[in-house]
Amino acid sequence: VFTGWFYLTPIVYPIESVPPRSLPWIQVNPLTALVGLYRQALLGAAPTGGTGVLVAAAAVLLSAGFWLFSRLKPAFVDEI
Repeated sequence: VFTGWFYLTPIVYPIESVPPRSLPWIQVNPLTALVGLYRQALLGAAPTGGTGVLVAAAAVLLSAGFWLFSRLKPAFVDEI
């Protein structure tokens, strides 16, 4: 799984070199936006506009974490 995820993330290749038929699969990957932002910051690459995707993913994960914590909070005392 991790090997496939590595190749679906444009780490060692620029996103511009991805064929158009494979581009939707690359863009669904949440790490694509993060790698694009690192390329922009470190290599001076063109802006990717992936900040919104990362903020949305972080908000969803934060909400899910708070929901899960509040649901399992009574059981924490038994486990500790």
